[in-house]
Amino acid sequence: MRKIGVDVSRYNGRPNWATAKANGVQFAILRAVSGANGVYVDSTFEYNYAECKKAGVPVGLYVASYLNVEKEIAATEKLLKGKKFEYPIYYDIEDFSFTGRSKNRQTATNAVVRFCKHFERLGYYVGIYSNKYFIDQWLDKSQIKDFDIWIADWRKGIDYSKSFGMHQFTNRGRFTGIPSTGEGGVDTNYSYIDYPEIMKNAGLNGYAKSQPKSGGDNMKNKNIVIAYWNDGDLANAQALSNSLPGAALVRTKDASIYKEDYVIQVGGFDIKGSSRKVFGRNRVATLEEVTRIAKELTK
Repeated sequence: MRKIGVDVSRYNGRPNWATAKANGVQFAILRAVSGANGVYVDSTFEYNYAECKKAGVPVGLYVASYLNVEKEIAATEKLLKGKKFEYPIYYDIEDFSFTGRSKNRQTATNAVVRFCKHFERLGYYVGIYSNKYFIDQWLDKSQIKDFDIWIADWRKGIDYSKSFGMHQFTNRGRFTGIPSTGEGGVDTNYSYIDYPEIMKNAGLNGYAKSQPKSGGDNMKNKNIVIAYWNDGDLANAQALSNSLPGAALVRTKDASIYKEDYVIQVGGFDIKGSSRKVFGRNRVATLEEVTRIAKELTK
């Protein structure tokens, strides 16, 4: 599954989202906040959010970080209230983020982890936007491995070796209805994950959790517990729980206290008493396993 979409900011003016959708735009990631000059809200964010909703264009948002992380968190949190997002909340960190600062790997990593974990605890699906060079040089991959990556690479043949959920492949895409930034077009992306389904099924990003669908005959009379421990595994655990009728979702290190027939562990944390483990080398890979297991158990 691959969808094409754009990311926009005030530099794109005020797009006509109904026209953009009619000309192929399937989603939009909106700049909400910039950490520059003490932090400010993008002047087109509220317009873009309202018009995308009116036109039926699924949305996510991004925060352009200048490592003013506490102010960036506070400004973003205010904007999220009362809104629903079908795509993740992204923390955009790249070379400009170090403006006025000495470059430091741990400082950058700490900001990413602080922002992402804060919003995960509030029930949002988060991710990191950056390029391969910045990730390799300035982020500790062992500390960010649970967060989805939105990779920026405008060359032919992306060479980022890790899994990524979204790829910004040009800054010169052209869609009728969206003004150019002055760089020759608009930032354009492929998404490889069905994020809207995750948000709605798992009850994330402002959505209430949907009711589980009925499973196949092999699920009858089975008591199932979906167990997770790390905050980063919550979205995947919820997605699996929602796919299995009657399954209980628990956060625990010890599932042996449950007397159910079948305990499925989601994520890499070793949970005592689990009957089956579902995890990949990162959260995107784990989601792929979750999807496969859900189909297998509901045939």
